[in-house]
Amino acid sequence: MTTYVHRPLFVPAGTDTSSPTTRTTTTALAVDAPPAVKAGAGSGDAAQDENTPTGVAGLYTVIVFLNASRPFSAYQQGDTLSEYTANGSLLHLTFSASGVTDVDTVAEAAFTVGNGMGRDDSGRAWPSTARSLSVGDILAVTAPDGTVTHLSTERSGFARINAPTAVTLTFPLALILAAAKHTIEARAHITCEEETDPPSHLCMTHTNGTFLASNASGPRPHTVHAYGFGPGHRAPLPATITEEGLFHAVDLLTPTDDTPGLYTTLQHAHADGATRFLITYDPERGTLTTTTD
Repeated sequence: MTTYVHRPLFVPAGTDTSSPTTRTTTTALAVDAPPAVKAGAGSGDAAQDENTPTGVAGLYTVIVFLNASRPFSAYQQGDTLSEYTANGSLLHLTFSASGVTDVDTVAEAAFTVGNGMGRDDSGRAWPSTARSLSVGDILAVTAPDGTVTHLSTERSGFARINAPTAVTLTFPLALILAAAKHTIEARAHITCEEETDPPSHLCMTHTNGTFLASNASGPRPHTVHAYGFGPGHRAPLPATITEEGLFHAVDLLTPTDDTPGLYTTLQHAHADGATRFLITYDPERGTLTTTTD
C-alpha cells in the first residue's frame, strides 16, 4: 500500500499486489462533475488557462493513467496516477468521430484496446509490457472541440470525475539506481537547493527538462529525465512542482520506522522486476509519495 508523507521527506511505497477486480458490464455511470480543462503530462493535473488543449478535428484522443497506488481498486482522489510509458514513449489512443458517438463510447473503445481486444483507429495496440486497463485507472478524453473529460474506470462502466490534482513524474528505475549508486559511493557531494543531510541525495532540477541527478561532486554523468519531460519537454509542469523550495532533494539513505532507506528499497524492487520509479506530489494534501512498479 502506498504511504503518504509530508515534504521534504521521501518514503518509499510498496506496490499493491491485490488481485484484479472483474469489470462486469460496460454501462456508463451518470455521475456529474465539471469537465477538466487539461490532462496532465505524466499525471492528471489541472492546467493553467494558457495551456487549454486544442482538439483535433474529427478525432477523440485518450490518455490513459494507470493507478499505481491501488491497482484494480476504486479510484480515490490523491491516488498516484502514471501515464503509460515505454522507453520514454507516451501512449495516446485516438478514435475517429465517425466511429464513436460521444465520450462514453470512446471510453468503451479505449477499454477494449486496453484489454488487448483490438486497436485504436491509428492501428495502435495496447503494449504487451503494460498491464491491462482496469478498475481504478483514469481516462482523459479530449473531444474534437478541445473539451477534456476525466473518467474513472469502475466495476460497471465509467464515472465522470474532476481532474485529479496529484502530479506524478515517472523515471526508469534502472537509471535511477545507477545514479543512486554513483552518489552513495562518492567521497564528496554538492548540495541540492534544499539542505541535504546526510549528503547522499538525488537532486531534482527543472532546467532543460525535469530530471534527477547524482549529487556527487565533479562530473555528473548520471542524469535521469522524467518520461515526457526530457530536453525541450512537451508541456510545462504545474507551478506546484517547480516552485522554489519544493522537494529538490531525494534522500537515499535515511530509514523510516517501517522501511529501510530508499536506495535499499529500490534495489529490492528492481530485483523483483520493477522497472519504474514514480514521484507523486498532491498539493491538496501537501504530501509526497514514491512508488515502484
